[in-house]
Amino acid sequence: MKDAMRRYSLLLLLALLSVWSIQAAEESEINDIGGETEQIYRFHADLHIDTKGHLTVTETIRIYAKGDTFKRGIVRSLPTIRNINGSTIRVGYDVLSVKKNGQEENYLTKSGNIAETYDIYVGEEDVLLSPGVYEYEITYKTTNQIGFFDQYDEIYWNVNGFGWSLGMAHVSATVFLPRGAEAMQNSCYTGELGSTASDCRSQLMDNGAMYFEANHLREGENLTIAVGFTKGIIQYSLWDKIMGPYRNYIFSSLFSLLFFLFLFISWRIYGRDPKKGTVYPLYSPPYNLSPGAISCAVDKRNLPRAISAAITNLCVKGYINISETREGGLFKKRQVMLLRTDKEEELNLPKEEKLILSSLFFSSDSFSFSSKPSSSLFKIFTSFGEKVFEKQRYLVDENMGSGWRTTAIFLWIVWFFIDISYLSRISWPFLFHSICFSIIFLILASIISRIFGYRYTPKKYVYDRIFVFGLVLYCGIAAYWSNIPLWNVVINEINIAMLCTYCLLIGRRSKEYRELLTQIEGFKMYLGTAERNQLEAFNPPKVTPAVFEQYLPYAIALDIADVWGKHFQSLLQKSNISETDQPAFTWAINGRRFSSADIPLLLSLVSNINSSVYSASLSSPNNSGGKTYSRGIGGGSSSSYSGSGGGGFSGGGGGGGGGGGW
Repeated sequence: MKDAMRRYSLLLLLALLSVWSIQAAEESEINDIGGETEQIYRFHADLHIDTKGHLTVTETIRIYAKGDTFKRGIVRSLPTIRNINGSTIRVGYDVLSVKKNGQEENYLTKSGNIAETYDIYVGEEDVLLSPGVYEYEITYKTTNQIGFFDQYDEIYWNVNGFGWSLGMAHVSATVFLPRGAEAMQNSCYTGELGSTASDCRSQLMDNGAMYFEANHLREGENLTIAVGFTKGIIQYSLWDKIMGPYRNYIFSSLFSLLFFLFLFISWRIYGRDPKKGTVYPLYSPPYNLSPGAISCAVDKRNLPRAISAAITNLCVKGYINISETREGGLFKKRQVMLLRTDKEEELNLPKEEKLILSSLFFSSDSFSFSSKPSSSLFKIFTSFGEKVFEKQRYLVDENMGSGWRTTAIFLWIVWFFIDISYLSRISWPFLFHSICFSIIFLILASIISRIFGYRYTPKKYVYDRIFVFGLVLYCGIAAYWSNIPLWNVVINEINIAMLCTYCLLIGRRSKEYRELLTQIEGFKMYLGTAERNQLEAFNPPKVTPAVFEQYLPYAIALDIADVWGKHFQSLLQKSNISETDQPAFTWAINGRRFSSADIPLLLSLVSNINSSVYSASLSSPNNSGGKTYSRGIGGGSSSSYSGSGGGGFSGGGGGGGGGGGW
């Protein structure tokens, strides 16, 4: 009886000594870290792997709280992105329980504001902690954390992570392998991100689990563990095996293929122009169109050339005379002056030419081109397109394909956001900043485009290009700053190129428009064929000075004035036409008799008109130039390799993240 009492007394004494030693160790740890200083002096993780590849993690975190960092509790931040099995994937978390000192504790979860993290806030906002030691236990389940290799499967895990604002006295982890699996190899790493140091130890336990530990990790240091175990124990379905490592490639490639098919089929059915007819020389303007209308029908974007042709046509008709003066000192600069004659406007004068007369000479009988902004020219530029085909709009009607273009852009935007949020895992804050940057870039690019002469091109041409360029630039920035796989970047670039091409091609001209362009091409063939012998088979009319003068504005509209002028000069030199039979061209040479030697001067003067109109277009006021013309004529971590074989580093696995207090 006495022996039994003595034995029980000894056991009681040993138990009391154990309790005392644990308390003393805790007090010693607290004293070691400064006593009054907040610290994390124990971080332990139990990792349980099941045969389906799911990972259940229980983290035990013991802290000393004083109310500085740990006011209400702790925050645990878990990364939602990792590279594994050669693919960047999203990993999910399901919180199973949260405890404080062994009791269930309230918590809330949020998405991280700075990086792609899943943040667990333990505690209550209106309850503050009293100074003391607290032990928190967080249990969660996560997926897509197992690496697969030829000879083994592997768990590669960052135990505590780098994102803690405090150091840790002791960090440890125990890995419980799935039933039937045995540890084949293991490694551990410590230090800052990328460190290959192994200031840690590992031990194979009797139950087959692997135990790892490290001491005195400073702020920003992490314990990474890796265990390679028996292959084939974890059974994934064929779908999971394929979609795991190749998901990015499959989804992005599949969308790109379907997107291409949509673009191609819709363009083939709704976007192709009617077939071009046979082109024959035409010896008069088709449909008796004005030079301005001819120019706009051929090239909607070159409004200055159309206006120059219209001004020259008014000169030919006798409404305007041209005077050229020189200004300046040693390097004199030519300045073109337009003078209004006394001729009254005819009823059948094209409306765009009436617009020019009323705009340039509303307050004076003269108008001088200069580099200063001109409200008169601005009025012409903003209204010219409306007037050109006001009565014959059916000739240039075209299906601009706005519905198909909008659908294509919508599909691409939907895919773009799926890609960056689900496949590529760009953080939303980064995405927001990048979109803001793209908008700023778009605004700056539009301003620059106006400065360098794109002001009066239709918006659908200018802004489509600027927007696409901004998106391409954004993709490059996103690829540089984020974990976007290169394959996704390449596919997005290809999709953008296809979308840009589609937006430019989907518009379809009407049959009337196609026929008009064919006839204009025939008229251009007549005006622009330098070797006149080529036209003899078509019995062209005789080119007289009157014909040359009448068609000179059309040659300007079709950008072949030099060819037309040289042909007429050659004709005059070979003909027997006397100077008295030739037109005076009073609108250009101030009333004196015209000779063949004046043709180069005449062409130079016409060229100066075009240059003056173009230069003036760059300096016209307001920033909305061309808005009417555009519709005027129709319309976490990296683990794609093994870490358990000794070739890993600190931070190379899944998990980790960081935390702190709140």
